Amino acid sequence: MVGVINNFGGFYHTEFYIHELRMNGADVQAPHINESENLTRILGKTVYLGFVHMKFLQKETVAQILQERQQGGRFTSLVDFVSRVDISLEQLLILVRIGCFRFTGKSKQETLWEAHFILHRKKNPSKAGAST
Repeated sequence: MVGVINNFGGFYHTEFYIHELRMNGADVQAPHINESENLTRILGKTVYLGFVHMKFLQKETVAQILQERQQGGRFTSLVDFVSRVDISLEQLLILVRIGCFRFTGKSKQETLWEAHFILHRKKNPSKAGAST
């Protein structure tokens, strides 16, 4: 079924095959920053949907994430991710909204605020250290 998902469905839409995986006991997970690849993959009974299924996520962003993860290892936090991957706010928000950073234990809302704060500080480093 994962092969069919990676081919964007067969006779039925991709969602049908994802549902079938769940019905047959698989733990189907949304894309995950440390576990997902470009295509959907299986780890034991867990299926991590691939980044390719994220409609507005750019191929260049995915390539950069995968390359940096391969070279530098797993991402430990959102701060670690942003320091290692050159990413726009729009692309980062796509990842946050789908739940790719759930390993941090923070809610999507907290992670969205953190993303805005980190990228704003990264763009304006002189203002970040200034006291008000």
